Formats: sequence, structure tokens, C-alpha cells
Amino acid sequence: MNGSGRRGNAHPATGRVAAGTAAIAVVASCTSGTAAPPGETARTPPAASAVSTAPVPAGLGGLVDRARVTVIARRLPGDSLLRVMALGPDGTVLGQADPPETGGPGRPRGSVWQVPPDGRTARLLVRDAGDPAYMWRMAAGGTGRLWPAGEHLRCLDPRGAGPVRTLPGWTGRELFFADRDLIAWEARGRRPAVSRGCAERAVPLPVRGSLVAFSQPHAFVRDGDGLTRVDARTGESTAIRDVPASAEVFAAAPGTLAFADRTALHIVDLRTGERRPVALGLPHRNDPLFTARLTAGTRLVVHSLHHQDLDLAESLVHDPRTGTSTLLPAEAWAAGDRLLWRDGEVYLLARVHP
Repeated sequence: MNGSGRRGNAHPATGRVAAGTAAIAVVASCTSGTAAPPGETARTPPAASAVSTAPVPAGLGGLVDRARVTVIARRLPGDSLLRVMALGPDGTVLGQADPPETGGPGRPRGSVWQVPPDGRTARLLVRDAGDPAYMWRMAAGGTGRLWPAGEHLRCLDPRGAGPVRTLPGWTGRELFFADRDLIAWEARGRRPAVSRGCAERAVPLPVRGSLVAFSQPHAFVRDGDGLTRVDARTGESTAIRDVPASAEVFAAAPGTLAFADRTALHIVDLRTGERRPVALGLPHRNDPLFTARLTAGTRLVVHSLHHQDLDLAESLVHDPRTGTSTLLPAEAWAAGDRLLWRDGEVYLLARVHP
């Protein structure tokens, strides 16, 4: 799953961009936000409703199934465009409307939209999800859809059923993740926690530090210069050595840990301990106006940079198996066996070859 720099202290995110543990004695609380009514679904235009032979960048041709690329239109009802915030391991896409709707007397109203793996419909999950300026991240897993609302972490059942709930202890600036049937976040006191669903009890992990990556069942927790892999089922911990202090983004997938600073991407084989550096080669890697994001799937790792205020992004798609990298002049994500990238006014979702 993916990670990016946690929310900055100076300003909110902009529009661009286990055994041996004790359960926390609180479950997620209900909140005033509610899921969109059943059937409130926006159909994407016909051009975006079918699997197509959409053009695939040359460097990706051998990595994805070119004949089964799903085209997802950005156009939503009204004058808004879909801005993707998360890709789930099954190909589910989460995002928000850009620009947001207006609720109340001129108040912007954030929303959560979901596109299923086939990309044929964009469903409005939550109409009034909070201030869109603070919706800097989302996560899509098998037991929950997560997004921030100010200093609260919201969670909704993947089917859109039931109330929107608030996960306990989150303070508004820490990373959160969702994988197959676990969700993970960092609670107060730098205490990572996991849960099996929005309404399930939160279980703290037996470590303290910043949660920087998660790939079920492993949480990756950073404390100073140290990085620890924690098994959420058993509480067993393993130190990951020689992680430089300059590493700013992390991502994990089964058997793989990736981290990057502004000079290089590092791939760690968690089975053998082998580490390989990869030159980034992104034009804006040293530009402080660009924010870094790192995502990882079962085969690919994607390092993206996106401008904090402008609609500009660039990505490096790396295949650790072959050691090859492809540069894209757009945002991109990897999760599970899927790769998602933007191509102008559409997003393209492809299956990655095993």
C-alpha cells in the first residue's frame, strides 16, 4: 500500500494535489455524515464505459495487458471533474469532485466518489464528506473506505451501507491505510492501530512511532532513524536496517518495501534483505513545490510528484523484477495487480502482468 508525506503543519492540503496486544476500549463512533442514498450513481460518458485498446505508453507495453485497459472519464455530473485520491488492490478508485460543490452559504462541500474495478460507473458514496481543503488522502480496502474530515478520520463500509463512522484517536496529520481486510492508522501518542472494519474495535500495535506504510499483515513504523516491521496478527517485530534519515516517503507490498528521498528510490526485498537503489530522474524531484507520493503493487512501484497548487505531476513507474523504469508526465498509482495513470481528461486503469 502507499504512503506520502504526512500533512504539513503550516497549511491544509490544497485542491491539487494481534496477540499480545490489548484492544482499545472504544469502537468507531457514528458521525453526522451519511452515505449517499442507494441508486445515486453517476454514469460516466459512453466513451469511458467500456474496456478498450486505449494507447499505452511504450515503456508500459510489456507490463500491462494492453487489450484490457479501462478508460475512466474525469467528468462528473455538473461541472466537476474526478480527482483520484486512492487506488485499492482490487482496482477500486476513490476520489473527490474538483471543484467541489457548494453547500450552505458559499461553503465548499467535499464529496467521496467511487469507481469500481470495471470503471463503468462513478458512484457518489458521500455527498457532504467535510471540508475539501482537508481531504488530502483516501484509502480503499476490503473492509473500509477512509478519508479525513478536518482532524477526524472517517470510515464507510465498502458497499456504502450503514453510517459514516469516525475512527478513534486520529489527530488529522498522520497517514492511514486500507488493505484486504484490515485498516491501519496512527492514533494519539504515536501509537499505530489496526481494525477489521469501520465498526470493529481498534487494536493498538506494541510499538510507538510513525506509521509510514502498510501491507497486510505488516505495519511499518518509523521512530527516529529506526524502521520496524510489525506483524499485526502476532505483534512480532523485525528491524529494517540502514534506512537513511532523508527517506521521506514509503510504500509496501507483499515481500517488498520501497522508500525514496529526492535523489533515489530504494527497493528492499523483505525475503532476502537485498536492497537496490534506482535513480529517480524526475525533472522536479528537487522542487519544494512538488509533493512526493509512493505506491506499490504486487509487481510495480510508482514514485509520483505533484504540484501543491497547479495541475502538474510526473511519475516514475519501476519494475523491480527487470530493473526497468518508465517516466510518465502525469500522476500514477500502483496497488495489487493494477496500475492507474492519468492521460489528459481520462484515467487509464490496467491489469499488470504477473
